[in-house]
Amino acid sequence: MQLINSQGLSPTQFSHIRQLEALCNDFDGLAMKLNLETLRQRQEEQINDFLMYDGNLLVGYLALFIFRKDEAEVSAMTHPAYRRRAIFKQMLAAAQAELQQRGIPDFLFICERGSVTATPVMQTIAARYDFSEYKMTLQRPIQTTNLVPELTLRPVEPADLDLLAEMDVTCFKVPFAAAKQYIGTKLDDPGRRVWVATLKGVTIGKIHVSVVENESYINGFCILPGYRGRGCGKTILSRVVERLVAEQHQIISLEVETENENALGLYRGVGFEVVTAYDYYRRPVSL
Repeated sequence: MQLINSQGLSPTQFSHIRQLEALCNDFDGLAMKLNLETLRQRQEEQINDFLMYDGNLLVGYLALFIFRKDEAEVSAMTHPAYRRRAIFKQMLAAAQAELQQRGIPDFLFICERGSVTATPVMQTIAARYDFSEYKMTLQRPIQTTNLVPELTLRPVEPADLDLLAEMDVTCFKVPFAAAKQYIGTKLDDPGRRVWVATLKGVTIGKIHVSVVENESYINGFCILPGYRGRGCGKTILSRVVERLVAEQHQIISLEVETENENALGLYRGVGFEVVTAYDYYRRPVSL
């Protein structure tokens, strides 16, 4: 077998990853969390993908998703017929060496709650539970809400980059430079749309939609603290979802931390329901 530490992903590699994803999901009855939008746009000057091949067959895959300088999110999968052969261990060691070289201190492993193998593996590598997220999809007819009729939504403009980054700093506690760099790489993406929300001339929030194949993901949705609790969030979300439904988007999804009761209530009120949960486990890279 051969382990490839890949700089970027070729179309063939991406196709192999999708095939392995489908095989593992079918075998395990899961919905693995792979950030396909990011995988399609991997930077060729960085190693973020580790692929284990047996001949021409992809039998193991580990992906790093680095949205912050202090952690790397990890998704990994192994072909059902090749499990218990230390494939994950080898891929993890390669990822560890890469992150040590880049000075990133923590792994953040993404494990679907229904997986019977994830928790034992996390225990084996001494990773500790950190938090959980629900994946929710639109299940009921959209209930249009216009609690704040004077609120307006406009498409993002290049001049809004600093503004968007500042909102991520305030709402998601992301460093400004990291937020600006990440958003800047996405503004020209034809598969992503971003709207800025304004109220009486003041910018109060934003919402992103990423389209990957037949699924549309709502993300980056935030309202500045001083404007929460007024119905602005529900107005923004319902307007965007109504637009997506009118455009005949097949699946509309989002993710939310399980402890965020206010957001859960907001999303359920618009028609979303929980379809699965992802548990996140943290471990120092240099363990």
